[in-house]
Amino acid sequence: MNALFKMVSDGDLISLKNELNDNNINRLNVSSVNLLQNALKHKQDEIARYLINQGIAINHKDDVGYNALHYLAVYENDISLAELCLQKGADINATDNYGNSALWTAIFYARGNYNYVECLLRNNADVSVVNKSGKTPLDLALLLKFQGLIDLLAKYTR
Repeated sequence: MNALFKMVSDGDLISLKNELNDNNINRLNVSSVNLLQNALKHKQDEIARYLINQGIAINHKDDVGYNALHYLAVYENDISLAELCLQKGADINATDNYGNSALWTAIFYARGNYNYVECLLRNNADVSVVNKSGKTPLDLALLLKFQGLIDLLAKYTR
């Protein structure tokens, strides 16, 4: 594992600050994961915030097409990180290799907590994005029978 990735996963912000520069901030691991995605995966929110503010590539996609917003959906990080990513230009409707947007991914991983889904909806996530299986986020919520999500999505459906 690259030293920078270890610093991130270990939560060693001090060492990371000493080693990080414009030439290595967007370094990738073998799965095309960048340092921000690694921080989100390991729930290192302070490091993630630092990397975002340092100008890391927010819209970078890993091998499966996940960007930072997808990682936030999967790993349940602080909602303020999503807001920061969006302020810094994250593409809210970017899709992964299966055509799933961050909203679709957030619904899939919601587990009864709809805060992130609502955050994406408040920030104009497109509820009509159809994935490669022909399903929208609402279709997924209906399939999973998550009434709270169904109601929330209906509120934002145009």
